[in-house]
Amino acid sequence: MGILIVDDSKIERMILKEMLESEGHAVYASKNGEEALQTALDSIPDLIISDILMPVMDGFSLCKSIRSDNRTAHIPFVFYTATYTNDEDEALGKKIGADGFFRKPMAWDDFYPAITAIVNNAEKNARCPKSTPEAEGDFYKLYNERLIKKLEDKVFDLEKEVVERKMAEEALKKSREELRELSKYLQSAIENERIKIARDIHDELGQVLTAIKFDVAWLKGQMSRNRKPVLEKADSAISLIDIAIQSVRRIVTGLRPGLLDDIGLIAAIEWQAGDYEKLTGVKHSVVIEPENIRVDKYLSTALFRVCQESLTNAARHSKASHVLISVIQKNKILELVISDNGTGIDENKISDSRSFGLMGMRERIAAFGGSIEISGSVNGGTRVMVKIPVK
Repeated sequence: MGILIVDDSKIERMILKEMLESEGHAVYASKNGEEALQTALDSIPDLIISDILMPVMDGFSLCKSIRSDNRTAHIPFVFYTATYTNDEDEALGKKIGADGFFRKPMAWDDFYPAITAIVNNAEKNARCPKSTPEAEGDFYKLYNERLIKKLEDKVFDLEKEVVERKMAEEALKKSREELRELSKYLQSAIENERIKIARDIHDELGQVLTAIKFDVAWLKGQMSRNRKPVLEKADSAISLIDIAIQSVRRIVTGLRPGLLDDIGLIAAIEWQAGDYEKLTGVKHSVVIEPENIRVDKYLSTALFRVCQESLTNAARHSKASHVLISVIQKNKILELVISDNGTGIDENKISDSRSFGLMGMRERIAAFGGSIEISGSVNGGTRVMVKIPVK
């Protein structure tokens, strides 16, 4: 049996074609009604299975044309549609001569026996073309009514989709704002905890170590000069205590530089850059414009941590010989730039979801309504640029 399938969806045509061919039928396929009509006239099929909503010529018009031509009026015609699914759509399809009206998707075990029965029934009942002015008028009236209704439904669906999308966008925007506020709160909580830990270490552990140093120094003073081994041990203990005190100071400063709270952001950045040069041997330059930049402690903390993370990344990965840090405030925009002349960050690492340090930097800056741009090129160095609106 030769079957013509008509559908503007390539996937739908392919699936239906394969299923029918598996049943032993010869299958032809067209992507719209106009093309299908020509195919039907060139090679009369035993059955036409057509979608309705298609470009150029839709399924209703195709069915009417098939039924109006003596050469094709006898061909069994069924609609198989996912768009025109109302009872009124089916009534129009049957009125213009369709033998069957099926809604997608339909189980193959139901669909195939149904179209087979339609073909068998059509062979028993000859069909003649019928076309009168009254029938033509009825067709166009019903056709226009269904078309207008479908357009109205489509407009309603689109309006509903727009409203739902706006609501989803608003919900997403609110969720992002809540996440940023949460991130800001967590960063603040972390910094407060850092301050507490730093203070506790400084006030308790630092004082205990200093007291132990004084006690050991006193014991050393009470020893006679002829007990050289004991004196050497005392000197060694004092040296170890000095190292411990320096470690405590370094840990305390790493947790929360006192300069950040006492003097401000600029002094803390200059100290950080100097300390970076001492630790790594990498030369640095700091540019501040104007020199009297002042920001609140929360923004100061965020900018300092970005600078700190950038310098840490440069020390670990860049192999740079020079780092430039600039803090410039102009037209109510504060710009922080950290750039080096090293190997340059890989583009993939910039967008890598596992780059938690970079993610943390972005979250810190986003919490203040700012932007951060990280760029790099091979042997061209890495550049971190932060822009934040300030009052």
